[in-house]
Amino acid sequence: MSAPNPNFITFQFSGTKPTIRDSKVTDPWGRTVLTISSSKKESTVYNMQGQVFALIEWNHSLPRVRYRGSEVKSKDFLPLERKSMIRGMTHEGHTYGWKGSADGMSVGLYHSSSPEKCLAYWHNEDHTIFLEASTQVCETAGLLDMCLMAVFMMNCGSQLEEHGSSGGPNLWLVGALSALINSA
Repeated sequence: MSAPNPNFITFQFSGTKPTIRDSKVTDPWGRTVLTISSSKKESTVYNMQGQVFALIEWNHSLPRVRYRGSEVKSKDFLPLERKSMIRGMTHEGHTYGWKGSADGMSVGLYHSSSPEKCLAYWHNEDHTIFLEASTQVCETAGLLDMCLMAVFMMNCGSQLEEHGSSGGPNLWLVGALSALINSA
């Protein structure tokens, strides 16, 4: 990623990479914006108000995600387009993609309508995970929570799809998004 953008806000996971399953995510002012509490069977994700935001069940061949009243397999929640290595994410009907930077130091979030504009990115410094989120992400209802949950899932050490999987039903969206991002 390029130099830090003053329009981005930094969020930090308290757990280091090996222990991210039990973390608090804090904003630059020290407020807890997300809490993750885990057992061997599941991780419960709480939002800033202390309400259960999501539940991830680990005791299946593929983790299952309960989010906003629905339950899906992790491979469908954050589908991976293997050719481009872009992981899709859908929020409020909008399609986004997480793509690794050219230098391999971070993973950026892009919207399908403007694939050249990085909306957020996460990186790992000394086993601590940080999310840098644009004001647009922070001001879009529920998008910051969704991004933080996606970063957690991408860093928790569990496989999100089957070996040899070609992806879930949203894969065509991810493929189209990856083509846009890669052409930008």
